[in-house]
Amino acid sequence: MFLSAEEQPLSWETRVKIAIGTAQGLAFLHSIKNSPVHLELRMHNIMLDEQYNPKLFYLESNKQYWEDDLTLVREFSRYQSPEFKMTGNSITCVGRSGKEGDIYTFGVILLDLLAKLEVRTTDYLPASYKIGEIIDPRLGSDYPANAATKMGTLIQICTMCDMKKRPLMQHVLDALNFIAEIKD
Repeated sequence: MFLSAEEQPLSWETRVKIAIGTAQGLAFLHSIKNSPVHLELRMHNIMLDEQYNPKLFYLESNKQYWEDDLTLVREFSRYQSPEFKMTGNSITCVGRSGKEGDIYTFGVILLDLLAKLEVRTTDYLPASYKIGEIIDPRLGSDYPANAATKMGTLIQICTMCDMKKRPLMQHVLDALNFIAEIKD
């Protein structure tokens, strides 16, 4: 199955498990010398098995396909870092893009996993927020508030406009493993 925001609400532990598994896949790809970056990473390209273990689903990019479908271009642009610029019905890279772009996209996916639907439509978390204002209300109080706050901070770091300030994927994975251990 594909990960979708419209499905049944996932528990905090399942959301973190999906985030960690996805981060592991990206960290592995980033560790391979001269590996291609995963420019098509977004929520709908994460497949889950029966135990909610994520698998990165990759469709080889076809530029004409993207340019002919404005809906796909807009969805694609929501997950793309500020180095990409939408012009008309196409997306162009206005700077060097690589692993840093994947980090940004992963931050948006973390936001999708954490936040209520209204927050998911924005590009960035507000500079100042209370975790209760953005977290998916379907979780109720069944999540460790400190862990959720740290997840919010990780999202902000991953989605920084300055790509040089974004962490390496291995550091993101380490942070997620730390967050998974927080129980309060």
